[in-house]
Amino acid sequence: MNRIKNWVLGIGFSLLAACTTNPLLRESPLSLNALEFYQWVLVSDDVGRSRLEAHLLDEGTQQNAVIALVQLALLRSVNREDSTVEYQALDLLGSLQDVRATASREAGYRAFGALWRQYLEARIGASENDTRIAELEAQRNALREQIEALTSIEEQLNRRTTP
Repeated sequence: MNRIKNWVLGIGFSLLAACTTNPLLRESPLSLNALEFYQWVLVSDDVGRSRLEAHLLDEGTQQNAVIALVQLALLRSVNREDSTVEYQALDLLGSLQDVRATASREAGYRAFGALWRQYLEARIGASENDTRIAELEAQRNALREQIEALTSIEEQLNRRTTP
């Protein structure tokens, strides 16, 4: 009976340790590779993201410019629907072309930054297309109302002219 109890306790503690340890939470988000950092941004809260963004802005882009620029762009644009924020992130990612990547980690961030830039451009394009479609539908409805009004006037004129 004592053995079974020890086994159950051991398995319980192992499960508890496995469930509570997340590699994304143990490491500083700044030390993660690009994909892990993206995943961290997705699961982190607004306070954590804003603290990290403030830290990156305070530190500047002195040490790893490529990594800092991509991280700032991700922090600003992952869960945001504001187009001005997306344009700011695009500006940050656009400045990557001026910075040279020296390490493989920086090259990974540069590649991820290029993909994220394409995604943001597509997201902005889709948003602009949605706006344009809404404008065209409003114009179509206005034209339909004008056509109906003209048709009504034409019918009234036809009724008056026919004996």
